This record gives sequence, structure tokens and C-alpha cells, in this order.
Amino acid sequence: MSATVSPPLVYVRYLDHVLFKDMDPGAYSEPSVRETVGWLASENERAIQLIWERQLGEGATRQRATGLVILKADILELKHLNDRYIYKGKQGLT
Repeated sequence: MSATVSPPLVYVRYLDHVLFKDMDPGAYSEPSVRETVGWLASENERAIQLIWERQLGEGATRQRATGLVILKADILELKHLNDRYIYKGKQGLT
């Protein structure tokens, strides 16, 4: 298996839009605070792109991933996570 460089793994706490339907609008006057982790795949001056799940291996016919784009103005906290393994195959917990 060849070594590949992964984008940094990050934790993000951010403000999220709230969708309400047939509800009292007064109960939903503030954005929701959410948190997530993922690979920081890309960023520009306005937003970051996080990838949660991605396909690995040479058998992939096309690149596929699942993730989220978050506006930087909505980010409350962004932390790079260390790359220490907690579990790695048969070696168990570290």
C-alpha cells in the first residue's frame, strides 16, 4: 500500500441554519450551534470544505465523498486534531 497524504483532521463548532415548518416562528429565532469532525479538504476566503467519508482504493471508477461546506463567518471554533492512533488494526488501543 502506498503512503498518501491526507488533509488535516479538524473539529469544527459552527452556527447552522434552522429550517422550521408549520411551527411557532418565535421559537426559532437563532441559529443552531452544531459540531462536526472531518478532513479539511479545501478552503477559500469565504468557506471551508469538510469531508466525512471518502472512497479509498484503486478500484474506484470515480472520486466520491460525503461532507459539508461551512461559511467561515459561521465558524465559532476550528481545532486541528492530532494524528495519534487510538485503534489501529490488531495492535489494539494505544
